Amino acid sequence: MTSRRVRRWAGAGLLTMALALLLAPRLASRPAGERVGAPFQAPGPGLPLGTDHLGRDVWSQVLHDAGATIGVPLLATAVLVGVATVAGLLLGSVPDRVARPVAALLDVLVVVPPLVLVLVVVAGAGGGAVGVVLAVVVSGVGILTRVVAAATRQVSVAGHVEVARGYGASAARVLVDEVLPRIARTVIAESGLRLVAAVQVVAALGFLGVASGTGRSWATAIRDGAVGMSLNGWAVAGPCLALAVVLVALTVLVDLLRDGAG
Repeated sequence: MTSRRVRRWAGAGLLTMALALLLAPRLASRPAGERVGAPFQAPGPGLPLGTDHLGRDVWSQVLHDAGATIGVPLLATAVLVGVATVAGLLLGSVPDRVARPVAALLDVLVVVPPLVLVLVVVAGAGGGAVGVVLAVVVSGVGILTRVVAAATRQVSVAGHVEVARGYGASAARVLVDEVLPRIARTVIAESGLRLVAAVQVVAALGFLGVASGTGRSWATAIRDGAVGMSLNGWAVAGPCLALAVVLVALTVLVDLLRDGAG
């Protein structure tokens, strides 16, 4: 079996587990928030991972928290990809004298440490879902726009694009019909990277307690469970493993997409 096939099978298996986690609330054996025992109770019958700091079933809480953990990063990535794709197409199609100043502004966003940029945006916009989405967009729009713009410039000099222009197609029509389909794989692959980064950013914000408006997530469960690790380590290990599975699955998917785009 070739290494490429191994990666595909591994990706399929990990993605299956990740999808199971996304659909997890339907698999939970207990309602969200139900207290079933003492805080940080060790695993036992009916409690495969024990209880958390409030005496709730850790296994069920991990399943219920999957939606908030993945949903907000997915929304943020969708907004980011939409904004950066449009901006990149425009930036890659305008003359250099116009593109250079805009690219310089984007470079400022790229060189600022992402966590610093995210914390500044969240502090200004609030820790709700809107603030977190805005933080992810601002932290990623610089690099993704530059990638899309570079791909656009490369495709814009191709023969089929010149032919379309020769037939009188408008600039917008050329971008949508001739350029966008040919950079789609690159955009999709880079979008996967942005999704991985978004999951990490939202998890970091949740762990730091500055994204309280996004609801409970695996990151908040890790933070709350840390005080009782000596009593029930699974209160932290459970959400940690779930987060790791999703991140690894997404990373494998990105690797496959980048292979396809290459």
